[in-house]
Amino acid sequence: MKFEEIKSQAEEFLRIHGPTLQNYAHLVSWTSNNYVTDLWEKYVYLSSREPLLINFSVGFADGWKVKKRSLARRAANHVNLLTAAAIAFYKEDVDPPGEGFCFTDRHNKVFTHSRIPQKDIDSYIDHGLTSHIVVQFNGCFYRVEVFDPQTRKLYQPAQLQAILDEIMNRDDVPSDVEKNLAALTADRRDKWAENREVFFLKNKVNLKFLNDIETALFFLILDPEDFGDVANDKDVTSHYIKVMTHGKGNDRWTDKPLNYHVTGCGRIGGTFEHGVCDGVEYRTFCEYVLYHESKYVIDNTDQLSESQRKTLKYAEKMEIEEIPGMKKETLRCYEEQVKRNADFDLASIMFQEFGKGEIKKCECSPDAFLQMAYQLAYYRLHSHFPLTYEASGSLFYNNGRTETIRTVSEESCEFINDVINGSPIHLRRKSLLKACREHVLRSKNALVGKGIDRHLFVLYAMSKYKNVKSEFLDTYIGQKWTLSTSQVPNLAQICDEDAHHDMCFMAGSFGAVDKDGYGITYRFMGNHSIALHVSSYHSSPQTDSKKMREAILDALREMASYFSMEQRHQEEVKSK
Repeated sequence: MKFEEIKSQAEEFLRIHGPTLQNYAHLVSWTSNNYVTDLWEKYVYLSSREPLLINFSVGFADGWKVKKRSLARRAANHVNLLTAAAIAFYKEDVDPPGEGFCFTDRHNKVFTHSRIPQKDIDSYIDHGLTSHIVVQFNGCFYRVEVFDPQTRKLYQPAQLQAILDEIMNRDDVPSDVEKNLAALTADRRDKWAENREVFFLKNKVNLKFLNDIETALFFLILDPEDFGDVANDKDVTSHYIKVMTHGKGNDRWTDKPLNYHVTGCGRIGGTFEHGVCDGVEYRTFCEYVLYHESKYVIDNTDQLSESQRKTLKYAEKMEIEEIPGMKKETLRCYEEQVKRNADFDLASIMFQEFGKGEIKKCECSPDAFLQMAYQLAYYRLHSHFPLTYEASGSLFYNNGRTETIRTVSEESCEFINDVINGSPIHLRRKSLLKACREHVLRSKNALVGKGIDRHLFVLYAMSKYKNVKSEFLDTYIGQKWTLSTSQVPNLAQICDEDAHHDMCFMAGSFGAVDKDGYGITYRFMGNHSIALHVSSYHSSPQTDSKKMREAILDALREMASYFSMEQRHQEEVKSK
């Protein structure tokens, strides 16, 4: 659609429907602690009938260069730390991230809520802070108490390890239904709601099974696979992050906000259900856990005495009763999720040539610098400017979630044109600095409530409530975010990532919003390196994650060269 046509629609909207819808939005703001969030959660997350994995859930990873540990030991460490974190946030007994303030409601929901599928629009149950988790190992499910039933104290890592080791030493063999049971939750939401009612709600045994999972603190996956050299091999890194994002087809209970995946070499990762929280919450937990594990958890396993072992409450294997049609449905859901997983194209790298420390020497915002690299890389591959979304937090506002930073600007286009047209290096450098300054301004505006996209979304929702037809709002809501990007900063500011590479959180990934576009997650690991994850879909003939990743790396190197001492010396020689 041409600019003039959109401009005409906008002018008509301002004259006719805009003022009325604005008044309705104003009225809504009087009845809610955040006039955007309620509508955003309802219509963006809970109303969609698409499967959660890849489309909505977010994958997360481990520290970059963590020490190898046994599966059970690392899992025990993290169960202990996550449960302690859940208690701390529940009691609001935690230092706010970044020495500021902390709205803890969504942190709590990670452990106290579970999503309930329904025919038209999902909901959440608040089960409170419970005392158990559910563990999946070798296709079987186990209820594990994380508090000593006699003292009511949280089990220490050595005690939890003994419980998990005991699970892994059992000879339990899952039935055909049991091994693919979790795949039911990865189905379309309306179909999962139907199967949940038929297979669980109407059967006493299966209802108990479902209740144990839905009221658990989180869902823990014990996976014997050793992923190899995740820290240094980009192909291995890509495979690891990919599996953390969507699982293996039958190892995610997607209704749980937190699916925690522990691998054979002790690496952790998993998925977050996006409806209850944003990147702020998951990266806060990841940083707290990595920091406290490095600082306080002792690597050597404490030996438990026989008397201590006798007081442990070992895992209870959860029973499932097969119902006619159940085996067929679990297999169908598993096979369909495996196909979706195969279509998900992810290319990751831990880029070590330079980090934000060197970028700052260029007098550029590191975030803006990378955003311009994405623009340059995309243009070189596709020869046009993409509608680009960068997520920004709305943490200055009660119950705030996110706002959109629109990366593409006149300044960013000028920079790209200077590069493509082969302008002199000093002009490219000048236009890059100008584009970065504009991006910083847009980022600041989004942080303080001066973004436009969430408010336009509310106006669109108001138009549907009032049955108002607006071509402008229809055009707005129908736009495709070809580049969806999200930076994962060091929010808690407790990890010294320059001194401790094991604390360098590797970020994670998400599915591209546009089926013909890219999803890019990135994170500055200290001042030295950059974690980069590029997603797309094999089914699209227009995208290729590896090509995009390499184009981004080439753009970063080229842009950094504009500021090198050698380059400036050559310019001085030419000017003389």
